[in-house]
Amino acid sequence: MQLDAETEDTIAYRFLRDYGKYVESNESNESNPWKVYALMQDHGLPTRLLDWSRSPLVALYFALTQDTTTTDNPRQGVWVLDPHLMN
Repeated sequence: MQLDAETEDTIAYRFLRDYGKYVESNESNESNPWKVYALMQDHGLPTRLLDWSRSPLVALYFALTQDTTTTDNPRQGVWVLDPHLMN
């Protein structure tokens, strides 16, 4: 799903407003936007983050269990990177 900036900001704002009900007060992640985006993605909200895994089976599981009926994009597949070759 491709979102415009205003819709993405609204989703993030609503999540930040309400997620405090579900975490302990000393676990506040609002100061770290990466943690907020990861938490949003864990709860099924659309984010710009990619899912990374060292296990090909875990990657395949998440690629196949994504709900594509609500998005305009078909499944993109599983990409494999060799970090040693990249360095």
